[in-house]
Amino acid sequence: MVLALLILPSCQPQPELPERQLEPWEVAELEFDTEWVPPKPKPKKPAPARKNARQYVREGYRFLLVGKEREARRALQAALRQAPQNRQAALLLGQIEGAADIGSAFFHYRIRPNDTLTELAERFLGDSLKFYLLAKYNNLPNPSRIAAGQVIKIPGKPNVPPTPRPEPEVVPPPPAVADAPAPPVESPAPLAQPDVPQTAAPEAQPPVAPAEPAPAEPPAAPLGRDYAVVIGIDAYAHLGQLDTAVTDAMAVTQVLEDQYGFNVIFLPDATRSDIVQILDNLSAVLTPQDNLLIYYAGHGIIDEDERGYWLPQDALPDVRSEWLATSEITKIVKAMAAKHVMVIADSCYSGTGVRNGADDQAAAGEARQAYLERIDGLRSRTVMTSGGLKPVVDQGGGRHSVFAKAFLTALYTNGEVLEGQRLFAKMRPWIVVSSSQTPVYANIRQAEHEGGDFLFVPRSHNIR
Repeated sequence: MVLALLILPSCQPQPELPERQLEPWEVAELEFDTEWVPPKPKPKKPAPARKNARQYVREGYRFLLVGKEREARRALQAALRQAPQNRQAALLLGQIEGAADIGSAFFHYRIRPNDTLTELAERFLGDSLKFYLLAKYNNLPNPSRIAAGQVIKIPGKPNVPPTPRPEPEVVPPPPAVADAPAPPVESPAPLAQPDVPQTAAPEAQPPVAPAEPAPAEPPAAPLGRDYAVVIGIDAYAHLGQLDTAVTDAMAVTQVLEDQYGFNVIFLPDATRSDIVQILDNLSAVLTPQDNLLIYYAGHGIIDEDERGYWLPQDALPDVRSEWLATSEITKIVKAMAAKHVMVIADSCYSGTGVRNGADDQAAAGEARQAYLERIDGLRSRTVMTSGGLKPVVDQGGGRHSVFAKAFLTALYTNGEVLEGQRLFAKMRPWIVVSSSQTPVYANIRQAEHEGGDFLFVPRSHNIR
C-alpha cells in the first residue's frame, strides 16, 4: 500500500519547462566546437581576349557608319597604339578629328537607289574609307541613313572613268546630200606669236616685206571664264528609265574640264528645282565677259502647240507644272549677263530660229582669226539639239548616245578654237548617218542674240 502511493506521483505528467536561453559564452562555445568548412572559391571569368589592331579598326569603322564618334575614336586610338603605322586607322581617325575642308568647288549629286556613302566615296573621292568625310561635308549625322532622291554635295569634280579618245575616222565624211557647207577651213593665224628675228638663209624662208609696216593691233579683249551646267537623267521616278544620259553627262564633264578648262556643275538625275536653282545662282555671278554652256540629256516633250519641255527626274507624266518649259530656259539665259550662252540638248528645244547663213559666208572672205574675233565680240544665244525627244543609244556599240558620241568625238579630235557652227558641221553628218535624228543648230528666238557664236578654246591655246 505504501509502495503504491510512492510510485503513483512519478506517473503523473510533468509540466513543460520553458526553453532556456543559452548564455553568450555557451553560444560561442558551441560555434567553436562546430567543424568549419571553408567556402568554395567562385570560378574566375576567363579574361577577354585582347583585340588586335585590325579588329579595333573594324570596330571603329562600324561605329563611324552609324555616326558614333566617341566610340569610334576610342577604338581607332587603341588600334594606333598597337600599330602606329596603320593607314586605315589614321585615315578614319583623321576624319573625326579634322574639319571637312576639302575645297570650295563641288557639284550636286542625287542619291540613287542602293547608293551608299562608302560607294560614293570610292567613286568620287577615290577611297571608300573617306565616307565619313563626305558625311561631315554634308552635315549628315548618320552616314548609313541616306535616302534615294536626296541631294548631296560632292567636293571637286566627278571621278569618272576616262573616256577613250575616239579615233579620227569615227566621224565619217559628210554624205552626198544637199547641205549647207561648213565654213572653209583656212590655216588659222597664230593667236599670240612673238616676232622672232629671221636668221635662216633667205632661200629657206622667203621674206614677206609689206610696203608699209602694219600698225600694231590693240591686245584682244579677254575671253572671260567658261562655265557649264551638265545635266543627265536616267533614274526617272515616274517615267521610263534611260540608259546613257548620266554616262554621257559624266563624259561631257570630263572633256570640258580636262581639255577646255570649263568650270563644270554636274547634275545627275536632277529635279526641276535643282536645275532652276543652279541657273538662278549662276545668273548672279556671270559677268559680260563670261560664257555658259548648258548640256541636257534626258526625256523631252513637244506638245501640240509646238511648246517644248524638258522632263526632270521628278516629272509626272500628266502634270505640266512639274516639267521644265524650254521657254523658261530661254527667259533665264536672256537675262544672264554672260556674253555667250549655248544650250546643247540631247532631247528637244522649241523656240528656235533658223541661223542666218551670212555669218558662214563672211568667214570665207576674211582671215580666220579676224572672223573669230568678230563673232566673239558679239553676244550670242544659240541652241543645238539632237532632233529627238530623248537620247538614242548608239547601235554601233559603246555606252553613249549617237548625239553624245558625235559631240565627244568632235571635241576630243579638235585642236583649234572651235565655234559652235563649225562644231555642228562636224557632228551633223555622223548623227544623220547613224540615226533617224535630224540635229538642229539655231539662234534662240527672243533671247537677244546679236550674231556672235560660242567658242570652244582648248587649254593648249592658253588665251582664256
